[in-house]
Amino acid sequence: MNSENVWSVKVGQARLGSEESVNWLTQQAEGKVRAYIYRVTLNNDLSDDLTQETLLQMIKSIGNLNEEENFWPWMYRIAQSKIQEHFRSKKRETAIAGDSFYKDFLSRREDIYQDESMRDILQKDLLKKVMVAMKDLKQKHRAVLSLRCFDNLSYAEIADTFNCNEVTARILFYRARKALRKKLSNNGISGNLMIMCLGLFGRLTLTPDTSSLTPDDPISKTTLKVGPAATILGNVFSKRTAAILTAAIVLFLLLSGKGNRVLPSGPVLPQRNDIFSLHFTMNFQNNNPGAGSQSRGAYEQWYYFPEGVEGPMYMRMQRWDPNTGDKLCTWLNNEHGNYYFDPGSRTLYQWNRRIRWASLKVRRLPSDSADFANFISKVEGELPSDTTYKRDRKTGMLIDSVDHRLYFNAPDYLTTYEYNTLDMEPFKNNFPLAIRVDDQRDEMHKRGWTYFNIEGELGGKQITGKGRIPFIYDTCKEYPAWLSINVGNELEIVDCDSGAYVRQISNGDTTFYPAGTFFRGMSRPWTGLHTMDAVRRDAVEQRVWFFTELSEDKSDAIITLYNPDEENSTDMVYTIDVEHDIVEEILVTIGTDIIGSLEFSYLNEIDNVMDEYIEPVIPSHTNPELDTLPGILWITNLSHGEPGK
Repeated sequence: MNSENVWSVKVGQARLGSEESVNWLTQQAEGKVRAYIYRVTLNNDLSDDLTQETLLQMIKSIGNLNEEENFWPWMYRIAQSKIQEHFRSKKRETAIAGDSFYKDFLSRREDIYQDESMRDILQKDLLKKVMVAMKDLKQKHRAVLSLRCFDNLSYAEIADTFNCNEVTARILFYRARKALRKKLSNNGISGNLMIMCLGLFGRLTLTPDTSSLTPDDPISKTTLKVGPAATILGNVFSKRTAAILTAAIVLFLLLSGKGNRVLPSGPVLPQRNDIFSLHFTMNFQNNNPGAGSQSRGAYEQWYYFPEGVEGPMYMRMQRWDPNTGDKLCTWLNNEHGNYYFDPGSRTLYQWNRRIRWASLKVRRLPSDSADFANFISKVEGELPSDTTYKRDRKTGMLIDSVDHRLYFNAPDYLTTYEYNTLDMEPFKNNFPLAIRVDDQRDEMHKRGWTYFNIEGELGGKQITGKGRIPFIYDTCKEYPAWLSINVGNELEIVDCDSGAYVRQISNGDTTFYPAGTFFRGMSRPWTGLHTMDAVRRDAVEQRVWFFTELSEDKSDAIITLYNPDEENSTDMVYTIDVEHDIVEEILVTIGTDIIGSLEFSYLNEIDNVMDEYIEPVIPSHTNPELDTLPGILWITNLSHGEPGK
């Protein structure tokens, strides 16, 4: 019987209660589990403790394991859970200086000095550079590198370990690999030596008594690849299939005349382009698992559009109890910044970010068209029967809506929409006197604007770019948004206040576009929407489907834009820093294969950099009549060599 069959038999017997098999698994698994935990935590004493906790949990739970072949992903999931529990209780991982970490590492590995093959590596300081580079990675990056490179798990098994889908597992490994390459480069080690460095780390993170656990086969280039995959994994496919089925049901109901109703008559309402303010109250309760709150209550909202509904907006939101009797907390986004008032602690918080829904739903506006709102409902899986909307036949604007969901003690909650009834009073900083102010903004948000850089690759072409971004309406006139992107030596893409263009560098051929064309799919917090909502509403404009989830630590929103009708469509995966309200990264994928990426970095301090960031000038031209604009799809079009299509 080969070793694989022995493991399968022992796991099966252990599941049925065999004490002998449980003891055998415990003894055999201890070395691999400890090696994994040490590679993630890089802490010897902690690794000993967490290894014992993991093995004890394995002994208690082995009967719950569904299939023998899932033993190792299951074990690593337990180990990962124990690691997370430890650092969650400690609030954060304690930073250790590279020199101190390396000295402690060497003091525990005296056997290294006895190994002739290690002497040159020690003398040339290569070992220190490798170990410090790995230490400087995020824990989750060390974890996925270990699972893939040293424990030989497939992406499907890694997905099982981290309780995610295979696409997410591939993206995580891609980012870990790229981060390690950058750390090694910063330490003077060529990226071509990454496989060797990984092998060295794998060998040296095993204790002498577990050296037999070193993989027989060296790490290969194939191991480091993130695609293409042979099949579309069940998790991804099932989500898309569910979305398609939901869309079909919603479309059937809409065509049957249910959901959105257009009234034959009603109050006189303004045309959409004539709206400058909105006021309404909606009932809300967030019961989404893991969303962080269950905020029952009535939310009164005021909107003001200083340049019309297509431009920036101010917003105030007052949370009441469900019967609108007692005032609770207040949010305000105006021309000066973003505020949250907690009456319980009498504290006014100033935030980097705009308001977003904790439920991860897209923010809708009463000024949205019926088609726009219905597409959001299809994507988010809302049935038209959840809420009945009344719209004016002439303008298409909402008159009122009735929410039929059973919210607390306010079922069938009626919302009435008021247009153009407001002045600027609700949008002033008229909070109570004698309150505590907690300013949580970073320097660039206090300044109200900053510069940013773009690096990456699309369609096999290197992407470099820079630009400027305002964060509030106060600064968007004096410091308007602009960006300038070079695509290899072939294209220049420019967008600023006075217009946008794409220029062929070789012959100077230029196509002009309206200002803001290439900010679609980018951070635009000065418009009054959180970047999560700006990106997703850009997607809705072109009827692009999306899926939203938060990262494990809730710091990032991961938004996947996709076409549910194509198995291998060109999709985009956004990483958005939730608290700083900015796009961090955009990945372009085909199926599960990553074909390009754009990374964004923002300057917190801007001293002595002004000369590097010169606002571009749009040459005089006759703007052509364009039938269509590329919208958010300009990024995927660029990966196919057609940015303005």
